[in-house]
Amino acid sequence: MASIQFCQVNSKYLMKNVFDALNLHCEQKKYSILHQAVEEDINVAIKDTDEFVLQKSEVVLRKNQTRAGNIVTAMLGKRLFAYFDQWRSVNKHYQRTMVSKINDRLIKLYTNEMSSYFQRWKDQLNTKQR
Repeated sequence: MASIQFCQVNSKYLMKNVFDALNLHCEQKKYSILHQAVEEDINVAIKDTDEFVLQKSEVVLRKNQTRAGNIVTAMLGKRLFAYFDQWRSVNKHYQRTMVSKINDRLIKLYTNEMSSYFQRWKDQLNTKQR
């Protein structure tokens, strides 16, 4: 009877050890499957995502730099245009005032000269008549 009991207890421990080994094997198999999924699938997806983010950030950075360059170019172009436009308008104003002043002075000189000639002619006539 003791041997039957020993056999039953032994069988019970043996079944428990087999169950534990099977359980451990299943857990190891799950771990290896998950580890393989992480190593081969998820890490690849993370790398792909990182590359995608890097490419997009480079594109966005390049676009922003281009836009900033265009803004600076436009600003400098407008300031340069404004400078030359101001210079042109001042130059036109200067030419108008100078031409009008010169014309006025020439007319005044011509009138004075002509009036002096006329005055001399009158003086000569007056001297001849006396």
